[in-house]
This record gives sequence, C-alpha cells and structure tokens, in this order.
Amino acid sequence: MAITAGQVTTTSTLEQFRVEFNKLQTDVSGIEAGSLSFTNISATQISVAELTVTSTLSAASFIFEGTTDDDNETTFGVIDPTADRTINLPNASGTILLTATTENSFITGQTSITSGDIVSGSDELLVSDASASAFKRITVDNLISSAGGLTSVAADTTPQLGGFLDGQGNDVRDIGLLEADNLSGSYGSSSAPITITVTVASKTAAHPYNGDGSSSAYFLDGVESPALQLNGVDNTTSDSGYYYRFDQADSSNSSHPLRFYLDADKTTAYTSGVTTNGTPGNAGAYTQIDVDEDTPSILYYQCSSHGYMGNHAVVLGSNKINHTEALISFPTTTGTLIGSGDTGTLPLATIDIDGGSDIGADLTTSDLIIVDDGAAGTNRKAALSRVVTFMSAQGFSSDDPTALAIALG
Repeated sequence: MAITAGQVTTTSTLEQFRVEFNKLQTDVSGIEAGSLSFTNISATQISVAELTVTSTLSAASFIFEGTTDDDNETTFGVIDPTADRTINLPNASGTILLTATTENSFITGQTSITSGDIVSGSDELLVSDASASAFKRITVDNLISSAGGLTSVAADTTPQLGGFLDGQGNDVRDIGLLEADNLSGSYGSSSAPITITVTVASKTAAHPYNGDGSSSAYFLDGVESPALQLNGVDNTTSDSGYYYRFDQADSSNSSHPLRFYLDADKTTAYTSGVTTNGTPGNAGAYTQIDVDEDTPSILYYQCSSHGYMGNHAVVLGSNKINHTEALISFPTTTGTLIGSGDTGTLPLATIDIDGGSDIGADLTTSDLIIVDDGAAGTNRKAALSRVVTFMSAQGFSSDDPTALAIALG
C-alpha cells in the first residue's frame, strides 16, 4: 500500500517531520525489497529484469536484452498507427510466426494424415489470393471445382495412375492418338458412323511424306496424318459394315477433297462403299466409307487435288490383299493357294478350262500343254511337237486324224 507523503516546511512541528520521515523510510524499504506498486510511471528509459503490466503500458518500442547482457538485443517496435488497433495474444504457449519465418515446424509439428483421412467437403486449405492480397480458406472440393476439375499434369513428365482410369463413357482426347472409338473398333452404322474430324495445316517432320507432294497435310482429330486401323469383317446384312465418316466441314479443308486409293500416288481410285457429301470447307461436307470383308486390306486416304497429304489405312478383316494397284481376292471355298513358285499339285477339278478364253487361232507345234510326267510326278509343260514325235514313234502318220485322236486319248 502506497503512503501519501506531505511536504515538510519551516513551520512544521517536530512531530510532523517525524511522520513524514517515517513515510519516506517505508517507501524506501519497498524499493529495497524489489517490489513497487504505482498507479502511473512516466520515464524516458526504464531498465528492469521483469515487468508486470496489469492495465496500460505505453511506449514507442521495447528492447529485450535476453539472458545475456551484451550488445545484442531484440527491439519490439510499433509502426505509428493511423487508427486504434488491437492485437490479441493467444491463451497458449508457442512461437509467433513472422512474414520472414522460414522454419516449418508449424506444419511438420502437426499430426500426420493420410489420403483416407481427408474429408474433401469439409477439410480446409489455406491459400493466398494474389490479386486480392489476402488469405482464403477453401475445402478440397472447392479447390478442384474452382479449377474446373482436375486439369493439367503437364509438369509431371511421367504421371502414373494408381488404378484403372474410368472415363465414364467419355473419350480420351488430344494424346497423340485418335479417339477411343477409332482405336477400340467400336461399331459405327450408316446412321451413326464413327466420325473423324479432318483439318488441313502445314506438314511437319512427323508426316510420312514430308518433302513430297503438297506442303499441306491432313490432320485427323488433331493428329497429323496417322495410319488408320479400320474394322469390318463381313457384309452379311445391308448395314453390317463399319462406317467411318471423315468430316471436312472445317474451312481449312477448302479445295482438299479426301478420297481413297489403292496406292499412295493415286494411280487407282477406290470408290466401292465410298460416298461423299457437300463441298470440303463447308458445313455438312464429308467423305464416308463402308468397310467390310471386300474392302482392300490397304487403302490410302489422299487429297484428290494435291499429292501426298494423307497416309494409309489397314483393313483388318479384309479378304482382298493388295499391293500398289494389284488386288488379289481370296476364294470363297476351302482350299490351298498355289503360288507361281509352288511345286505342289493343283487338282484338275479346280482348273476351269471352260472359263478360259480360246486362243482364237489354229494349233501349232509350238503351242504348250500341261502334262504329268508319271504317277506322283510333277506337272510340266510340253509343246504339241512332242505329241507329233510320240505319234511317229508309235508308227502313226502325223497327218492321220485317227492316229492323233488315239495319241491324245
């Protein structure tokens, strides 16, 4: 309890002096004990080991010496306020984080969580809004939806999936390949064909005919002139073929009609099952092909007006093998094919003599016939002159018609 002191004057009695001296002695005893209690202190500089403030403390800055009395101190200063401000210290022990803090124990010191612990609708993240210069809190769902869904992983050069990628019926696009329908062999009918969007742009080194023909190239679904895989293995019904529509509505297709050929240099056009509509570069323009077992095994899609703008297409179910302009059809019955260099035998029943063309001239001794040189022998050719020699050896005259009939059996 503070003692109120009075002033001792020359007119004061000895008792008054004694009382005031005792009051001074009491106050000095409090200072010696290290305990003071004042309603208000005003000083230019105060140096104390511990300061307890129960009401108001006013100063421009506070200097903390720390436990070591040296030349290093921490100054707690206040920027001159332009309005009344209030900073509340939390009712907890810890370290205050500053804008220049680089120590990350604030995060690493927290309890670890796994992906299974995250509740996307309620767990929150702290982000900095650079445009508003403010912090904002968002949920995991907010983060994904505000970005329009999970967007780019371009920074990851080797992204991996932890499980199956469920496209939920949607196409996987712009990956350097054609859309899923064109790769998977999905069926396209005449009323709902598999549609491939065609555009035209300058060739690059990725084009198989770069440097040949036109400087322009077809781009199919954004891919530069890819090799196509077309499906269709029968023509059992009127609509059992696989229909592919090459949409040329984009304006870049102007003057570049897409057509099909048996060779890259367009010597022989292929038109079976091919239909066209409109003018390339205009709405509704397309070229459509019905692919079935009779479609050649290799087709080339090219511009009818310019050279080497496209590439080739392979028809997996074709029964017609073609190389350049040559086209070979497989037989419709079971059997064995014999090539020109084959030494096997061909049953006589399979040789269609009646279907051949007559030579249209009289026979001569140089005309050739096919003979078998004996049981289990080899088919060989023989000139009719050998028949004459054989007849003479048998004692027949070469001009004897009866002898000729006997010789030929």
